[in-house]
This record gives sequence, C-alpha cells and structure tokens, in this order.
Amino acid sequence: MFAIAGMAPLYAQVVYNSSSWTENMFNSQKPNSLPSNFTFRLPKGNMMILEMMDIQQLKSLVDIDSLIEKVWKDLQPLMDSLSKPLVSRRVDYNTSPNGAQIRIVEYPQRGSTYKYVNDELVQTKIEQDTLRIRLNTPYKSKRDTGIRIWGKPYFVMLYLNNLSAIESLPAGSLMRQLIC
Repeated sequence: MFAIAGMAPLYAQVVYNSSSWTENMFNSQKPNSLPSNFTFRLPKGNMMILEMMDIQQLKSLVDIDSLIEKVWKDLQPLMDSLSKPLVSRRVDYNTSPNGAQIRIVEYPQRGSTYKYVNDELVQTKIEQDTLRIRLNTPYKSKRDTGIRIWGKPYFVMLYLNNLSAIESLPAGSLMRQLIC
C-alpha cells in the first residue's frame, strides 16, 4: 500500500508546488498572453491596452472611462500605499459580482537614475505604473450536464508614468480612443 501511495503526488504537494493562490487569483492570465491585443497611445507617453481572448468581446466592452473612474474611487483608501514616488507598481483590480479584489505589487528601481532639471540634479523614476483591470464576458457552454455560464476574461490595462495620472486624463478620452 505504501508503494502505491508513493507513486501519486499528495494533494498538499501539488498545492505547494503550484504558484501561490494570489498569483492564481490575479495573474492566471499573464499580461500579453491573450490572442487579441489593441494598443492605444495616450498623452505624455502613457498607454492603454485592451487584451481579449476573442475579438467578439469588443461587443461587450464596458464604458472604459466610467470603469476607470470607479476603479480610481475604489483605490482612494489605498493612496498611502501608492504614494512612494520612486517605486513602480502594478495594481491588479479584478471585477466580480461579489465585489472587487485589489492587489498591489511594488517594483523598486534597480539602481538610481538622475537628471538635471534647471541645473539641479534630481532622482527620477523610469518605469511606468500599471493598472490592470480584469473583466469577464459571460458565455454559455453546452456540456453533458446541461448549459453552464462561464466568464471569458478580458483586460483593460493602463501604463502610466505615475498612477495618479489617471486624474489628469480628459473626461471621455479613453472611449474616444476606441471610436477613432
């Protein structure tokens, strides 16, 4: 019996060897891994990327400006965590009928960078911040057990020089990018 038990991995070992629950929750679809990507240039070197499993998901795309406004409002209680000026960060925001889930990952700069501004040497941040919002498009699949409703993920990602640049985006400017 011990020989048979030793042939199959124990459940705890499988969980231990897999990525963390947090990674599975927020990063199950790695950035730029979905087949349909659309990149939009924004002012001041900022960028928006829509990433989808299927181009048909464009039909169920939410109003991005309203979405960003809601996400920004939800992030306000966390602004102390987002205030380090020389740290790049990625904010993951998963939408859900049960409420949003938020994760913040910080990436300190490797080395220090400087530039002269008005003959004064100042330390600068080079990498951009990322806001990655996960949404789901419902779809039905037929199985032996009947019809099941699934959520097909898609992402709205903003790459910003600083996350606070969200406040300076002109009203309606993100949806206007899609129409043009």
